[in-house]
Parts: sequence; structure tokens; C-alpha cells
Amino acid sequence: MPYRLLQSPTLIEVTLGGTVTSRTLLTFAQEVAALEAPAAVSRNLLTTFSGIDGWKLDSNEMRQYAEARAKTTLKNHIKSAIVAPNDLDFGMARMFELMMQSQTIEVMVFRDEQAARQWLEDESAADLSGGPS
Repeated sequence: MPYRLLQSPTLIEVTLGGTVTSRTLLTFAQEVAALEAPAAVSRNLLTTFSGIDGWKLDSNEMRQYAEARAKTTLKNHIKSAIVAPNDLDFGMARMFELMMQSQTIEVMVFRDEQAARQWLEDESAADLSGGPS
């Protein structure tokens, strides 16, 4: 697979690489949903576009992915940070961010991983405990 998943108690980390296709994204969405479903508390998500060498999908396929992700049932509000250092990857991530219409997933795109992690950490303890944010 052109992606790698790592888990911690408060975060799911994904690194995408290779050529990204519609099938890659839909399989990725299903795998993340399978990780989220049994959890008592939904975790924030950090996706890094590292080593992507091409995109083979159009805006309709990106919309299908955004719709599939938005339909994911979560236990609580989460943050989803996408790190996309180069221009093409950043543009694709921004397209997803704009298409994503979810009441429980807040998406933000960054060029820098440190800034993304900082954003995820801000108020994440309150979000994960179910307390006020």
C-alpha cells in the first residue's frame, strides 16, 4: 500500500507516498474508519504527504473521498491535520479541505509538520475527554 498507519492513544498518524489514486484514498478511508469504529473515543488524525510521486484522480473522485470520510461515524469531534509541503500536494489537500462537509471532523492543511502537530495538540485534551473545548 502507498500509505502507512501508526497509532497512539490520542492520534492516528498516516504517511501517504507513491501514486495516489481514488482506490488508494477509499481504501485508506475504510481502514481509518475500521480503526475508529471500536474505539471508545475517536482520535485526531495527522496525515503527511511524504514521498507522493503523483496523483491519478480528478475532482469528482476527491469529492467521493470527502463524502465517504464525512459519513464516518465518530464518538466525538476530531481534528484532521494534513501536512503537504509541496505545491501540488498542498493544492490537492486544500481541495479535500474545501469539499469536506462534516459536523465531527475539522480539517486543516499545513506545509509544516510542527505547526500541524501544534494545532492538533491545542485543546485536544479537552476534546478527547469529552469536556468543553
